[in-house]
Amino acid sequence: SSGKGLTMMRKRAEGLSKLTWAECLENKNQYTKRIEEALRDLIQQKSWTSPRSDHGFKNYNGIAYSVELTSSLYAHTIAQTLYLMGVKIPADLRKLALDALYIRIFNPVLEKFKSNNTESEKGFLTDMNNWNHVCLAGLVGAALTTIQSKEERAKFIAIGEYYSRNGFQGFGDDGYCGEGVVYFSYGFGHYILLRECIWQATGGKVDLFKDQKVQKIASYPANIEVINGVCPAISDCKEGAKPDANVMAYLNKSFGLGLAKYST
Repeated sequence: SSGKGLTMMRKRAEGLSKLTWAECLENKNQYTKRIEEALRDLIQQKSWTSPRSDHGFKNYNGIAYSVELTSSLYAHTIAQTLYLMGVKIPADLRKLALDALYIRIFNPVLEKFKSNNTESEKGFLTDMNNWNHVCLAGLVGAALTTIQSKEERAKFIAIGEYYSRNGFQGFGDDGYCGEGVVYFSYGFGHYILLRECIWQATGGKVDLFKDQKVQKIASYPANIEVINGVCPAISDCKEGAKPDANVMAYLNKSFGLGLAKYST
């Protein structure tokens, strides 16, 4: 089924990430060969796109590539590995990885601005749900990590800054998220990643937290909590669902929300 296929694909990206962190923590070259093998494997994988999103099997057959939830995850994971491993990754493999990022992720997005596409044809860029923030975080995060050209990196920062406003349309004017605290953590958690990447890259000159609606959204989990950490099990949330603690700690510190249990 597409669900099992999607889980398998995401586990492959997770495996590369864990191997990379393990090597960085120990720095004994114990995992380097396996990381190289995993990188080559992902680069050669026919599709980085979820089966349920690959309409007409265009990604799988190499006809056209699209940025969506899974392919953006692959891009960010591969970029993170290249950055963290540095010279431990051979030059030929690094080039293969960068070429793959351009072919499957960067170029398909840049092409959207070269043609006469209307805004409605720009896919995730104009989505008004968590796809917008999740895909932008992976796209911009990968671009800022791997692209050498300063001008090209600036293009992706501009794309992230401008188009991330669309994802806010999925929230109420009061910051309410109809998808519940789990999808809030997923979608808005990626907006945090996008904000941090751009903030770091621009030395704080471009700050996505300056949007007036962001603080209201940041207060959503605390506002929807019933009592003693209990949140309503709405939408896809199961009973006992809680907002991600790392997301909450970041928001608490950034906005001074005064939430004692998330103070670091």
